Formats: sequence, structure tokens, C-alpha cells
Amino acid sequence: MAMKSEETDMLIRPADTWRVGRMAIGAVLGFVCAIAIRALDFWPVERASDLRAFVGLLGIPLLLLVILTALLACLVAALVSLCRRQFRRMASGFVGIAVILLCFLTVVRAPLFDPWLWYVILDKSRLDTEAGAYKQTIIEERDVSTGLAGLNPAHVIDLIYSESNIDGQKTSNSSTTHLYGNFYRRDEFD
Repeated sequence: MAMKSEETDMLIRPADTWRVGRMAIGAVLGFVCAIAIRALDFWPVERASDLRAFVGLLGIPLLLLVILTALLACLVAALVSLCRRQFRRMASGFVGIAVILLCFLTVVRAPLFDPWLWYVILDKSRLDTEAGAYKQTIIEERDVSTGLAGLNPAHVIDLIYSESNIDGQKTSNSSTTHLYGNFYRRDEFD
């Protein structure tokens, strides 16, 4: 007895299922790349090793390349699934793109993931004693520049103790953000 063509089609055609693995891998990629970028904002150049130089020059660009490749792969997979009328797979591709971007932007923008915030929270008693009786003082200054010297601007971060609110102060080459309590972070680019 010969099979009908519809039954043969169902045997050959892959199932239209959600591709959760694609979304999970995208979330991990976005998270790892953003954490690496955040870590370079805390890792000073003065105490830098060859590992920091490698991560700064090659690691981050390679991670960004992997993320761009994953975004492109999700887009291609979504378009191919659309042509095959596999709508769950297509939606998985577009959700994968959104998850990569959402995880990356959340970690880069959210203050919760700022290593300076956790540094201040975990070491608050020592930093308070360093501030002493001053109403406003720079407690710590770190050069966290990345890239090639001369091509990228120098990036210096100051940890400031101030009893007055200096949050949001901006100049042409610096900006100040509130971290915790009376502690602020000033980013300066030269």
C-alpha cells in the first residue's frame, strides 16, 4: 500500500517547535559580553597584566563579533522558517534576537551590575574611614582605559565621597553618577 503524499510530507518536514536553546544561548552570549565590558570599567591599567591587555584588545571585540554572528544567525533562521511556514521557529529566531539585545543592554545600563556599586557596598566601612571628616573628597582614582594608546581616549574613574548631592553633574568630558550612600562615580574621558 503506497503512502499518500500528505503523509510523506509530514514524515519529511521537520516539526514546527519552539527553539528555546537558541534563546538561552543568546541570553548567555549577551550577558557574558556585557559583564566583560563592565569588568574592564573596574580593572585598573596600573595593575594590568597581559590578560587585561588581551581582553581589552581582542577579547571584547571577539565577543562582540560572536554576538553579531548570533544575531545574524537568528535572523537568517527566522527568515528561512518564515519561508517554510514554521511560525514557532520563526518567532524563536526573533525572540532570540530580542533576548540577546535585552540581556546585553540590561547588564550594560543597569546600575545593579556596576562593579563600583558592589565595591562600595562591600567595602563601605573602610571607604568611610578614608573619607574621614572631609565633606567632599576623591577616595580612589583608577585609569581603566582600553584599546590602543593614542587611538582611544583615556578613561579615568574617580570614586568620590560627598555629603552634598553631585549626581548628574556633567562637563564636556566627564559625568557623575550616584552609587550608594554618599559615594559617587565620576567618569572622565581625555
